[in-house]
Amino acid sequence: MLKEGWYRIYSDNGGDMPTTQLPGTKYCGTMNPIWLNGTLPKFVDGNMTIEACIQTNQSVCEESIYIVTRNCDGYNVYYLRPTPANSSYCFGSGPVHCIASMSSETEYYPGCSSNFPTNSISVEVEALLTEGEIFPIPNVDPTPSLIPIFKCVFEDQSNETYFYDVYWLICGNVIKNNNNLLFKNITDAIVLKEMDWHDKYKMNMEVKCAIRMRNSNESTPGPYVYSPVFKAGLYPDKYYYTITEGESFNITFTSTVPVGCISSHPDLRSQCEQNFYIFRPYNQEPTCINNMIKRDIVFKAESCGIRLGNLDWMEKRTLQVYGYNDGLYNVNNRYAYIKLSASSVSIPNNIWKDVYIQQIRVLIVYNYVKVFPSNVTLVNSSS
Repeated sequence: MLKEGWYRIYSDNGGDMPTTQLPGTKYCGTMNPIWLNGTLPKFVDGNMTIEACIQTNQSVCEESIYIVTRNCDGYNVYYLRPTPANSSYCFGSGPVHCIASMSSETEYYPGCSSNFPTNSISVEVEALLTEGEIFPIPNVDPTPSLIPIFKCVFEDQSNETYFYDVYWLICGNVIKNNNNLLFKNITDAIVLKEMDWHDKYKMNMEVKCAIRMRNSNESTPGPYVYSPVFKAGLYPDKYYYTITEGESFNITFTSTVPVGCISSHPDLRSQCEQNFYIFRPYNQEPTCINNMIKRDIVFKAESCGIRLGNLDWMEKRTLQVYGYNDGLYNVNNRYAYIKLSASSVSIPNNIWKDVYIQQIRVLIVYNYVKVFPSNVTLVNSSS
């Protein structure tokens, strides 16, 4: 029972009673919420008595009670009295989240319940190859192609009696979901294919999946259980480097997603690959010529880039970079930018089309020692 007295309300949804947007019955944690039929006071108004209405199924203001409120220059306080049975004061606006031990379809009231599975469960995203379309290849027995996909991996917690909701998220946005599925019917729901997202996202993206468990079909689902973030793409170990003219360093790249193949035939898989080429970020054209970018940096690489194979895609790739020594006195340090692009892809590797790999910045520091011998003294002409 509420004790009569002055109250200041702290809530994620706000600290004031609604005055225009009526809450509706069965909201605000009660059958009949109480709203404010008036205007909230200004600071100069002092204490103000305002009509509060009890909303029921029959009327938006079936019964009135009067409360006192005061503006304290930035927030309001309310003098509240005990309410009739099945009614409570409503504060804030928007939906109210279920408490930690409860859940609902929306995660908000109404409908919050504790009648859902509470099993502990682990959820993970994996990238793997699955069989796809068969392409005719001369002199080779027909076998399915191999296509990269993402899979939401978890174990059934109920001996196939629970129902599951499965959600896929890319960069925090839900892009696919299926609800109320028995574990035996979940095969398609736990797979994310390139066609599900390629119009909206590019590789080097963050992928997650989530599940909710239900005791029976259409019953209250439990809270979302999320997988860790899966960074899907090709990633360098760092994005910023400093190098002195004439010296070198290595950039190590790691792929978290397989490379597809037009055939699963053993003789062909070793020939399937995806190439990533170096280009200048600002003109969007390949600018690595003879393994060099604009006389700033030189690469020791295959055809100005790196290659991932169908059989060895999980192995790290190294791009060796040299600071080009032009033999000139450079007043300022120089910057070079490295960006990789999949300029062409095969049908099984359409997942890599338009991959977005963040550019790598290289600072080339002038090498005084190699330009000026040790017996030469530099004189500052301004002194």
